Amino acid sequence: MVSEAKVHEKIERKLQSIGWEKLSEEFFREHQLIENYIIEELFLQQVEKLNREILDKFSLEERNKVLQKVKSVILNENNPVKVLEYLKGGINVQSSRKKTFRLKLIDHENPANNLYNYGHETLFKGNPLGSKPDFTLFINGIPIVIIEAKREFADYDTCLEAVKDIKEYEKRSPKLFNFVQFGIAYGDEKKYMATLPNSEKREVKKKIEIWKNQEKIYSIS
Repeated sequence: MVSEAKVHEKIERKLQSIGWEKLSEEFFREHQLIENYIIEELFLQQVEKLNREILDKFSLEERNKVLQKVKSVILNENNPVKVLEYLKGGINVQSSRKKTFRLKLIDHENPANNLYNYGHETLFKGNPLGSKPDFTLFINGIPIVIIEAKREFADYDTCLEAVKDIKEYEKRSPKLFNFVQFGIAYGDEKKYMATLPNSEKREVKKKIEIWKNQEKIYSIS
């Protein structure tokens, strides 16, 4: 019987083969708990990189204020629909001269410009317990996908167990799911579902889709 540890190794190899880079051990020593759900230093670094042409129009002091404003907007937004709009279309900021600019958080037109990282058992703030998905996929420091991985062969429904864990994370760490857009349940079956914050800790029925193999897997690098 293949252990969960072997399943995790298999997933890591696949992630790395298509261009996802593992967060370093040094990172986890410094970030044993991700309280604000995004990796702030990577987020700011990438916002600056993707919007350099716009930000070059600001003074250094104003540029730093703008970057902090963007971070504040996305961290303080409690509406997941609004957060999704930011991820898709960017955030408007205003210069000292009252001119408005839109800063993108993810480069959808040129995916190679983005930064792709994954964390294995990354711990996020939660209540009453923190949430530690098996894998969290970050784009530009923003958690976008979680993977909960169980044994592929067992005498019980391991995929269902993974689904239950994902739903539990939605209750414990609802704000994490302002950012995370879908979860993958990897077990005796491979399925995925849309995710949403569940601060009311209700039992929610989910539409769960089967993950279909594709003939060709495209690299993000």
